[in-house]
Parts: sequence; C-alpha cells; structure tokens
Amino acid sequence: MGRLVDKVIKSFIRQGIIPYEDREIYVYGLYQGIVMAINILTYILISLVFNMVWESLLFLACYIPLRSYAGGYHARTQIKCYFLSILMIILALLAIKIVPWTSSMMIVLTILSGGIIFILAPVEDSNKPLSDSQEKVFRRVARRILAVELIVMITLLWMGYIMFALPMVLAIAAVSVMVIMGRNL
Repeated sequence: MGRLVDKVIKSFIRQGIIPYEDREIYVYGLYQGIVMAINILTYILISLVFNMVWESLLFLACYIPLRSYAGGYHARTQIKCYFLSILMIILALLAIKIVPWTSSMMIVLTILSGGIIFILAPVEDSNKPLSDSQEKVFRRVARRILAVELIVMITLLWMGYIMFALPMVLAIAAVSVMVIMGRNL
C-alpha cells in the first residue's frame, strides 16, 4: 500500500496539484485515509455478515468518542490494531446475538465498566502520552461522554428498549477493558 500512496503523491506533485515540500504530509494523510476506509468497509462487511448493521453502528457511535478520551491500550502496529478492532466488533456482535441479556445483567456490567472508566481514565499510552493539562481535559471530557451515554442507556432500559441499550453497554464495557489493558501493559 505504501508504494501505491507514493505513486499517487508523486503523480500529484508532477501535475502541480501539491507542492513537493508538503509531500510527507500528503503521504501520511492519504495512507491514514486508506486505512480508515479499509476499517470502515470491514466493519460494514462484518455488520452485514451478522445482519446486525444498526447494532454495529450504535456500538461504534458509543465506543469511538468514549475511547478517544478515555484512552487505554494501543496496539504497536496498525495491522495489530486492525485485527484487535475486528475481534472486538465480532465479540460484541456475538455477545448481542448469543447471550440472553437481562436489564439487571446490563446494569451490573455498566456500573462495573463505568466505574472503571470514571476512576482510571484517561490512560495514556507510550504512543500517545498526555501532558498534565491534557490529562485534566481528557478526564473531564471522558466523564461527560460517559455520563451522556449512561443517561441515554438508562433511559432506553427504562423505556424497555433493551436491544438499543445493549450495544451501548457493550461499548462502555469494551472501553473499560481497553483502559485496564492500557494500565497493566
């Protein structure tokens, strides 16, 4: 993929679309864009295979913002990150499909997971160190995101929409696992 990105950027430079001095920025941006597109396509494919598109989207909509600020474990390479992400979404979808969830089980899991995130987040990684001021901001934002997700999830449970609350519960649980792994690895 690196060669393809290089060829595209060299072509853009030859055509005068981008200046040579900005080459590295465009190489990085294009590479990251391709990686992101591959990740999104993989998630969509997995969602379609499981016939669980809305569950997958709801899981990711809750997971991504909370994980962005709570931090935690980061794989050392993009390929390891990719496979870990695939494993995580497959496990979440299997948990939704196979486990006979009750409201009580979901509340207990949410209290444990939310408590872990509230106490430990943010967890920096050697790939993503935080300054003291960043740590305070990330902690505050992670707690706010967690609070919003908890309010929405509890409201959904109260209204009897267990299947809408469940992907949210599992997203919070997945973030708590990443936070624990980030603390211990």
